[in-house]
This record gives sequence, structure tokens and C-alpha cells, in this order.
Amino acid sequence: MCPLYLIPKSDHLILEAYQDFILSRKASLLSPKTIEFYEYTVGEFIEWLSSQGLTEPEDITSFHVRAHITGISERGVSTSTVHAHARGTRAFLRLLNEEGYISTSINVKMPRVEQKQMRALSPEELKQILKVCKKPRDKVLMLFLVDTGLRRSEAYSLKWLDVVIPTGVVNVRRTKSKKARSVFIGVKTRRALLR
Repeated sequence: MCPLYLIPKSDHLILEAYQDFILSRKASLLSPKTIEFYEYTVGEFIEWLSSQGLTEPEDITSFHVRAHITGISERGVSTSTVHAHARGTRAFLRLLNEEGYISTSINVKMPRVEQKQMRALSPEELKQILKVCKKPRDKVLMLFLVDTGLRRSEAYSLKWLDVVIPTGVVNVRRTKSKKARSVFIGVKTRRALLR
């Protein structure tokens, strides 16, 4: 994003609205990754608006939103990337309306996302992965991740006390949604952890 002093004075209203939006996300205590997502997606929208000569939030129309989203999809990116940009833009436009930057709400029709099924490892694939694990620690980590399905960041934030070996319960306190949950590990993984 271009520093404020390099933006022409006439473009400051949209830039100020953008800065207000980012502050509102930070004030909502969203994670740094989520803030980064909004800075990127909404930042691109702001740059696109500026390239179209739009200087005030009130000048934004549904046409501009559709043109921007279409431009992103024409880059050949995935449908989930296009959807992410639409999500960021929609959140920005909602704030503009709620805070009085624009007088009427702008509806953002969300693009469809191609549904991809997550591929699970076959038993043979898991055996191959475990064979190449040189250290017992690596093998345990693989078994643990396969059993629990945790995200890397969730597994990384675990403490030994979060794992209840007798029952196999793993208490996950730091999650993406900030809601603690419990997952389970099997007997083989528990025995490997104890070793």
C-alpha cells in the first residue's frame, strides 16, 4: 500500500475509509493473519478504485465491485481466491455504510467456490510416510497429526499437559476460531508419545 503522503489529496477520503476499516478489524481483536488478509484484499480494491479515478467512497457502485471481482477472476486464480477478495470487499463496504461513508448499502454477490474434497491419506501412503521418518519423534508427530487432524499452528501451540494419555483426549486451547475443543488420539499414538 502506498504511503499516505504519496496519495493525491483528492484520494484521501477513500484512503481514510480504508484506514478506519483496518482499525475496526484490529479493534475487534482479529488475529494478525486475518488483519493481513483484509489489508491485502481490501488494499487491492482501494488501489483498483484509485486506478479508476474514484476519490470518494460515495462514488463506489455495484458496477465497480463486479468489475473488480471479474478482473481478479480473469487473472486465472482459484475460485477460493476470488471468493476471498469478494469477502474482504463486502466487509469493507458494510463498514462504509455503517459508519456513514456511503449512504446506501452495496450488495456484493458472492462468487461460487468450487468444492474440492480434501484428500485423505490411504493406509499405504501413511505407511510410506512413516517409513521415511528417520527419528522416532518425527514418526510420533506424523501419527499425532493424522489422528487429530489439527492445523500446524494448533499442534505447535500444544503443551504436554494438554494431552491426557490414559483417555487419548487432546485439549486444543488455541484454535483458529478462538474456541477451545477436544480431539482424540489412538492407542498406537499414545504409546508412541510415551516412548
